[in-house]
Amino acid sequence: TESSDESGDDTTDDGCCGNILTAHYGEHAIVTSAAAFGGSFAIASQNYGADGPGSVSPFSYQLSISAAGADSGLTSDEQTIYLYDIDGVIVGSTSAVAPESATGESVVFSIAVATDGSVTLSQYQVIDGGSAGEEGECEDQIVSLADHLVSLTASVTITDFDGDTATSTA
Repeated sequence: TESSDESGDDTTDDGCCGNILTAHYGEHAIVTSAAAFGGSFAIASQNYGADGPGSVSPFSYQLSISAAGADSGLTSDEQTIYLYDIDGVIVGSTSAVAPESATGESVVFSIAVATDGSVTLSQYQVIDGGSAGEEGECEDQIVSLADHLVSLTASVTITDFDGDTATSTA
């Protein structure tokens, strides 16, 4: 089923893979999916010591990659997709050198994290995958990044009563 709003954006339920938002950017469609990971992180314990309680900062979140230009294990039009960190946004690009922006011509997809820990994947170009198969056979259409290439970390700072701080990242 398909629906459309005033902007021309479409929401599609393909019958097996779920709802996907498709926004139109010029002649190209941008497919976006998001997931909330903020609740995956917690403070195990708080010990302010003899100075007494102070404050706890909100969590901050950051995406990182194993190495600039790492092979993602994916292809687009049979070209290898490499990973780069462009100002905190992870991009998959068919360029062997980092693109100038997260929306450059060679960028196939981007992964960004919001202040609440929500991670958004935006796909700008086709990612090669399995055959389309029969309706309802989505397992042949699913592809994923190679393991251990992109990481999400959370940091929090605890401050005791007289201003001493301790920061933890997980």
